Amino acid sequence: MNILDSYERSARVYPIVIVGIVPFCSILFLFEWSLKDFVSVVPLGAVVAFISFLAIFVRNKGKAEELVLYKKWGGKPTTLLLLRPSKEFNKISLQIIREEMEKICSGVKFPSQEAMDKDVQSSCDMCDSAIMQLREKTRDTKKFDLLFKENKFYGFCRNLYGIRFYGILLHLCVAFFVVFSCLYRDSQNCSIAYAIATLNVLFAVILYVIVNETFVKSAAFAYAKQLLASCNSTHFIKYKTTTEFPKKTKLNTPESINLNSICHSGTAPSMPWLTIDNRLIPSSPSPEIT
Repeated sequence: MNILDSYERSARVYPIVIVGIVPFCSILFLFEWSLKDFVSVVPLGAVVAFISFLAIFVRNKGKAEELVLYKKWGGKPTTLLLLRPSKEFNKISLQIIREEMEKICSGVKFPSQEAMDKDVQSSCDMCDSAIMQLREKTRDTKKFDLLFKENKFYGFCRNLYGIRFYGILLHLCVAFFVVFSCLYRDSQNCSIAYAIATLNVLFAVILYVIVNETFVKSAAFAYAKQLLASCNSTHFIKYKTTTEFPKKTKLNTPESINLNSICHSGTAPSMPWLTIDNRLIPSSPSPEIT
């Protein structure tokens, strides 16, 4: 795992930080350590290795919870949005997205809505195939910056939801341990210990109340909506119509005639003339007017 990678940090490391920062500071207070003392005792390499291990654990728990949520929702958010009209995409918008996906993805041809409703399993398989290709074609994080941000936020919400019960248990255990240690040692700083224990309990409640199924679902459907909407991106347009005019070129024709000279000489063009730099150039010799 590369901690320096933007997605790795947002989706896997930040959930660890949110779950572990309060218990970590509480333990430092309990043993009367400073951050400098901790760094001097525990090598930096060990910390990085431990975080990398936790990041793999967080990813696996998030993926496991993702499968459970997909079953509760009736399928993947991208498939559900592509399968039939919804509040995210009405009938017309969905039809446009399907037409664009047929141009972008190979081997994809969506039948009518009636046919898709009759054979849901085949329709889901086709949607999954199209979405898999679309996801691979939108890997460029610079071209699809907004999609990448939605993907990072969804990964963060999913993985934080996957480890929330571990976080709740950790906060409650640290709160109990801080209070018990203070009472056992008959410390004079029990008021501070009680405050730290209360903070741990508060964070446990926040994890339970805020980090729930709705928390993940809103992020999942926001990412799915942005992924399907990327079909209309200009990065997928290979051939564009243009209204650019050709560059000016010198013509091997009779000398250009100034517009003012025509008015005074009594000559006029008998056929369309070319206008370049406010000067008229005949497309072919024109006779004088008698």
